[in-house]
Amino acid sequence: MSDKYNDKYRLSAEELFHTCDLARFEFSSTADLEPLSTTIGQERALEAINFGVEMPHGSFNLYVMGSSGLGRHTLVRDALKEHAENAHPPKDYCYVANFKHLHTPQALEIPAGTACKLRADLQGLQKNLLKAIPAAFQEDEYQRQHQEIMDDIASKKDAEAQELEAMAVDHHIVLKRGATGFTLVPQKDGKTLTAEEFERLSESDQGELRKSMDEMKGVLKASLGKVPQWQHEIQQRMEVLYRETVALTVSQFIKSLEEKYKEFQAVKEYLSALKTDIIENAELFQEQVAHKKELMASESTFLNKYTVNILVDNSETQGAPVIFEDNPTYQNLIGRIEHVARWSVRFRCNQNLYP
Repeated sequence: MSDKYNDKYRLSAEELFHTCDLARFEFSSTADLEPLSTTIGQERALEAINFGVEMPHGSFNLYVMGSSGLGRHTLVRDALKEHAENAHPPKDYCYVANFKHLHTPQALEIPAGTACKLRADLQGLQKNLLKAIPAAFQEDEYQRQHQEIMDDIASKKDAEAQELEAMAVDHHIVLKRGATGFTLVPQKDGKTLTAEEFERLSESDQGELRKSMDEMKGVLKASLGKVPQWQHEIQQRMEVLYRETVALTVSQFIKSLEEKYKEFQAVKEYLSALKTDIIENAELFQEQVAHKKELMASESTFLNKYTVNILVDNSETQGAPVIFEDNPTYQNLIGRIEHVARWSVRFRCNQNLYP
C-alpha cells in the first residue's frame, strides 16, 4: 500500500482524542446523579427476572447465568428490591410454652411487630401477678369468706358436742371436753362419781352405768368419725375459695390482653391456656413473696414458661427482606436449633447419721 494512501487515512493525535466541554454539565461528579432505573440492552433478561420474582407462589427458584462483569448481581438485586418494597413484611415467629407438653413448645405465627409487644405484655403480666396474687389473700373479702368457713365448721362441732352432752345427761354420764378429746365420767343423783365411789355402788347400779358408758362410747366414736369428714369439707371449701380468688385476680389482668389480641386466634388460645396454668400454680407466686425474694420477673426461674421466646422479629422490617447468602448450606438456608444443657445437683442428707 502506497504512502500516499496511508497519509489519506492517517489520523492525528488530536483526532484520536475527543474532549468534552465540562461547562455543559450541571454536576461536579457522577456521584451526584441518580442511577439508571433499568438496565440498558437486557430487556429479555429483565422480563424473565421479573416474571420469576413476581411469581405469587412458593417452591420456585430463579437461576441467573452469565459471564463475569455483566452485572448479574446488580440486575437481580435491583429487581428484588423493587418488588420487595411493595410487598407486605413477613410475619413474626415466636415460641411459647405448651402447658400440656412442656418439652414441645408451641410456635406462634403472628403479624410483624406483634411478637415484641406480646413479650412485653407478658413480662408486665408477670410483675403484676407477683404482687396481685399474694395481695388478694390479704383482702377483707377473702378474710371474711375464710372466717365464714371456719365459723360454719366450728358451729357444727359445737352443735354435735351439745347433742352429745345432752345425751350423756340422759344416760347419767358427764361428758368432759379436754385438750386431748372427750372423757366420760359416771354420775349418781347429779353428782360426779370418783372411782372409789363407783366401786361402792351396788352391782345393779354399776351395771346400768357401765351399760350407759358403753352406749355413750359407741355414740362418741360415731361422732368422732365425722371429724375427718368435716376436715375434708373444710379443705374442699378452702380450695374452692382459693381458686375463685386466684381466678378473679388473674382474669382481671388477662382480660385486657385477650381484648388486645382478640384478632389473633393462636394468641387467644395461648392466653386461655396461660390463665389456666397460672391459676393451677398460683402458690408459686405466693412462695416468691413468702420467701422474701425480690419481685423481679426476669430473675424468677418458675416464670420462664410464661416468657415469649422470639425467633423472628420483623417489627422494623420495611417490605419483604432481601437476604444474600454466599454459602447456601442446609443449615444456613433452613436454620438450626441449639439446645442448652442445664445441670442441677441436689444433695440429700440422711438425718439418722447425725445426732
